[in-house]
Amino acid sequence: MPGDEAYSSWEDLHNHVITQSAQAFVTTFLSRCLRASTRIDHYDRDGEGKEVPNLKENLGRVVGKWRHSERRLILVDWEDTLVEKVTGAGRIVEDGEEEAIELLKKLTKGERRNEVWVLSGLPANSGPIERLAKEVEGVGIV
Repeated sequence: MPGDEAYSSWEDLHNHVITQSAQAFVTTFLSRCLRASTRIDHYDRDGEGKEVPNLKENLGRVVGKWRHSERRLILVDWEDTLVEKVTGAGRIVEDGEEEAIELLKKLTKGERRNEVWVLSGLPANSGPIERLAKEVEGVGIV
């Protein structure tokens, strides 16, 4: 690379580095968060926040986007969403664990477009989460 071209490239990179400080990142990030949270379409006419639409009511719209998407991020809560904690005979039983594991296997098996993460407040070494990690290949656990 000729000297004048190298110097020009160095100046461009240097200007980028000095303007992209941690402070600039935080300021930009917070500004975007504020803009996103105050967008008018997030609120109804009374200024109250809108509820998340029911999936069953919007299934057709979701399925169309689902089929044509290049990548899919699926975040699923474990406790009280996929499985229900039931107290019985002095211990906690995970009701629906088998079905949940089978569902997660279907979402991850052979579908490269799906990135599936299970969110849980349980310790990583708890029985259900250990089992999930062993049995469902490709699932992330948070």
